[in-house]
Amino acid sequence: MDASLVRARMILRFPFWGVLSLNLGIKFCETVDTHRVDTMSTDGRSIFINQHYWESLSDDLKMSEIAHEVFHCAFGHLWRCGGRNRLVYNIACDIVTDYNLKLSGLEITKKSVLFTFGTLVNPAGSVEEVYEQLLQAGLADNIPFEYSDSGRHNDWSSTETDDQSLQLKWKSAISSAAAVSYPGTLPGFIKELIDDALSPKLDWRQLLREFLMSAKSEYRWMPPNKRFLHRDMIIPSLGGETLEVIFAIDTSGSMTMENIRAALSEVTSIYDSFQDSKIWVVQADFDIQSVTLITDSKEIKEIVGRGGTRLLVNQIYKKVIDEGGNPNCLIYFTDGYGDVDDYIPIPVIWLLYGNDKFSPPFGWLIKYNEE
Repeated sequence: MDASLVRARMILRFPFWGVLSLNLGIKFCETVDTHRVDTMSTDGRSIFINQHYWESLSDDLKMSEIAHEVFHCAFGHLWRCGGRNRLVYNIACDIVTDYNLKLSGLEITKKSVLFTFGTLVNPAGSVEEVYEQLLQAGLADNIPFEYSDSGRHNDWSSTETDDQSLQLKWKSAISSAAAVSYPGTLPGFIKELIDDALSPKLDWRQLLREFLMSAKSEYRWMPPNKRFLHRDMIIPSLGGETLEVIFAIDTSGSMTMENIRAALSEVTSIYDSFQDSKIWVVQADFDIQSVTLITDSKEIKEIVGRGGTRLLVNQIYKKVIDEGGNPNCLIYFTDGYGDVDDYIPIPVIWLLYGNDKFSPPFGWLIKYNEE
């Protein structure tokens, strides 16, 4: 099975890992720069695969090996080594990775370090915790010969530790993959991993803009990829270079006028930054009050609504589709005091004003602050 079909199968069986894998190119090669590729490796941008190794794998192991490389990227293993012993750190990363993939239901190769060294540590811990446990077990002074080369992680040394754009790309990618995974398919432990990955304090405007940049070229479900339709497989297609975003503004009575004006200010800022894009502004309280495809950053002059609150994600998405739109993503400016309606097949970002108790059933939270 070729790599594109393997990833399509992943999307159907393991949607979170499958959608994430679309952020990496696939390159079959035996060397990358001066490093030999004996199995598979990644630099955060591509997966490098040894053809002979690939052909030796079952279809199930091909999925798990792609997911293995994806995990390293998504959860920041490439740039967290610091001054640690690289060989021990690599083993710690692989233990944590394969442990979590096994929990996801993926088949793990019997040669995995999870089975070799997993009894020395608590594999459910963080990479840093597992690393310290391996040191305490004396692994640094007794690394078996077959693990004495960094192997599949050689390409990490060429990944700049201060490459903030790559790190932010993956932070955006995991939140987007979580948003478009089928409801109920994201295990609780994966949600915890995502929380940990996104827990560092980030400038919310920077994170929002990184999300929008990635949305311009991300895969999306509508329209589906025509290449796989004859196989009765609904697979996302590449979104293209045009950003089309819905900005839904909660204009209910619980939102202050200051909040709403701040939301409109952010719409203006995004419009000015992405002038080649289509931006829909939807005002809604208990019902949808207005839908506007803006052509000028000053176009929204009237605020309508101020009634009760419902967070009408699905209705808003369908309304924009009915109006001829084909959005990449939806950003909802709200204080979160209301019930959320149904899931939609595009990433959702909740830009939240001051409600620490709001926990949406899908999508990702960015907490608004004026700093």
